[in-house]
Parts: sequence; structure tokens; C-alpha cells
Amino acid sequence: GSLLRAKRKELHATTARALQDLFPHRIDELAAVLGQHYERAEVSESAAFHLSRAAERAQATFANEEAIELYRSAIRALDRVLLGSGAPENHERAAQLNENIGDLLTLSALHDDARATFERALSLIGSDDVGRGRLHRKMGFSHSLQRDYAATEEALQAADRQLDESLGVRDASWGQEKVQIQLERLHLYYWQGMAREMNELAERYSSMVKECGSPVQRGRFFSMLALSQLT
Repeated sequence: GSLLRAKRKELHATTARALQDLFPHRIDELAAVLGQHYERAEVSESAAFHLSRAAERAQATFANEEAIELYRSAIRALDRVLLGSGAPENHERAAQLNENIGDLLTLSALHDDARATFERALSLIGSDDVGRGRLHRKMGFSHSLQRDYAATEEALQAADRQLDESLGVRDASWGQEKVQIQLERLHLYYWQGMAREMNELAERYSSMVKECGSPVQRGRFFSMLALSQLT
């Protein structure tokens, strides 16, 4: 009955707290176990925190299927938190978790699920224009892996608009995201054999790449320039 259920919840909460007290230096290692105990105790805030940490650890070791399931559990826990508190930081956390699982679903070639997850992240992320642009770009990348070039270009245009219409500060993160969108567009043109369009885009954005791009982005840009000569 309800009394037994309450006792089980308290037992799970007590177990989680005891593990944290006994092994304070192994919190990350025990994140999945802690998250599961807090989830069963219905301590949603703690469950979301530890399950998301466990998911990040699994993702870092390329245990993608495990990471996906852990992220889904973390999202369910955070959804319960959102029911009680619509604080902006909770929406931001939920958006980040959905973006992370979307990345993994893309890697796993589950593209419809990935784009649906990115869409959910968009609904949660608020006024972060760089983040919104990044999510549109990632949806475009997912389409490109399925060789849906029209949908890819549509998503990249949405990403560009999000950044171009932004009223926020155009800082380093804005510049690097803008460069990344153009790199994705260069790949899109490359796969379609559009050498002229590649060269025109490269000429238009070469200064921005040099000024705003990360070292990795600059390297990719010049690699794409070389490929354009072979197209």
C-alpha cells in the first residue's frame, strides 16, 4: 500500500545519502547508482543531477546506448522538476540534456528521433540565439547524413537567420557558430559537386574564418578549399 511505497522511497533516499557520505571521492563513479536510488525515492532534482553526470561519463567513453538511456532517465526526472519549478536554469538544463541526447541519436543514425529531440531543446532553450542557431545547424547536419540536401539548406538558413537577427553581443561563441554553419554549408555544396558555390562562399567568409574561427575550424575551412579544387 501507500505506507510500503513511502518506506521504499525513504529507503532509497537513505541509501543514496549513505553512499555519498561513505564514498565522497567516488561520487562521479557512483553517479548512475545514486541517480537510480534518487529516482526511485522521487527526489527528482538529485536524480536528474546524478543521472546526467552518469550519462556524460558514458558518453565520454563512447558507451552511446547506455548514455542515451541515462539521458532519457535524467530528462524524465528533470521534467518532474519543471512541473514544480519553471526557473530559467531548469529549462536551460533540460535543453542541454535534450541537445546531448540528440547528438548521440545522430551518431546512432536515429535521425528522426534526433531531430525531434533537437526540436524539444529549441522549445526549452529560451532566448539564447547562439544555442538556437546551433540546434538548427545540428538538425541540418542530421538531414545531410540522409542526403536530404533541401532540408539541410533550409535548416542552415534557419541557423543563419537566428544569428543574424540576434540582438545579443556578437562575441566569440557567436562568431564560431557562424563559421560552423558555413563549414556545414561548404560540405553541403561539396556533396552536390557545386564547386563554384563553394568558392563563392569561401571568398565571402574567409576573413571571418581567420578572425573568429577556432584552429580546428580554420583547418577544416582550408581542407574544404582544397577539396573544392577537385570538385
